[in-house]
Amino acid sequence: MVSKLNGWTEFLPDEGKLLVIRQSPVSGKLRLKYFDCTADEYTRFAVGALIQNAFPNLSAEDREFIITGITDEEWKQTFPAEEE
Repeated sequence: MVSKLNGWTEFLPDEGKLLVIRQSPVSGKLRLKYFDCTADEYTRFAVGALIQNAFPNLSAEDREFIITGITDEEWKQTFPAEEE
């Protein structure tokens, strides 16, 4: 298991899932999400690999949630795309 300042991450080997509990610094909401994950991926993450290397099959939005607890919707509301 990996404890973070804003939540909790644990690998569930029997299910092949990564359990992530995070509190969003944007909304303050506590969210729980499951991600498909292998033991090797979790180990890479737990020992400090860059998240894109540890979980290459997850989307950028999912990786952002794991790191910060910010959902894609919150990100888009907080940092709207600049119009050209």
